[in-house]
Amino acid sequence: MARRRSSSTVNVWPVFTDAMLAFALVMVLMVTYQVARFIELDDDEHGPWIELREEEQAQIDSRVEELRAQGYDIEVTQDGIIQNLQFGSDVTFKSGDDVLSDFGANLMSEIARAISGQSSGEQLETLVEVQVQGHTDNVPITGGEFRSNWELSTARATRVMESLIEGGLDPTKLDMSASGYGEFRPRNCPSGEDIEACNETASDRAENRRLEMRLVFTDTPPPGWVPDY
Repeated sequence: MARRRSSSTVNVWPVFTDAMLAFALVMVLMVTYQVARFIELDDDEHGPWIELREEEQAQIDSRVEELRAQGYDIEVTQDGIIQNLQFGSDVTFKSGDDVLSDFGANLMSEIARAISGQSSGEQLETLVEVQVQGHTDNVPITGGEFRSNWELSTARATRVMESLIEGGLDPTKLDMSASGYGEFRPRNCPSGEDIEACNETASDRAENRRLEMRLVFTDTPPPGWVPDY
């Protein structure tokens, strides 16, 4: 009698599945390592720069506090890389004019020294932009050189920017801009609130007559920057 050949089938799928799982695990580990390494390198490069930015902002804060102690009315707020300085236009300018008062000229000279780093003796490295914004109340201008509050606020912002440049800021190294908003951005006015309501009292109008200076810093160092340890 002829013998029957037995046939057997090898199931390779469990082996293949295990191999694919092992490969996937290796890929996940490699990607995780690369991400962690990238974050580590990024921290190595940006960490010291961010510390420098914070130190330079603290220098400006310190100088502003000194000026406040001398009687200058300045408010400072900060949101990350943006530092905002606010001044009342009543003390920095003559009424209805874009000519800086003596008090205002002295103040802007001191601010220029602080921003340019002259006060500390070291140039600020992390500052990249200076914006000056002029604001007014809603009382219409009658007579004089300017036809509207918008023109007046723009002229005042421009004069402050010119004063900062005269005081040492270099417009070839910083992005510098001046803009006027007239009565259309009253201070502490809820969104949607009527402008008239935000200028109802003499105190409201005094707060709205102001200048704002936005100092924009960066958390990204320039190519080739090396920390000065």
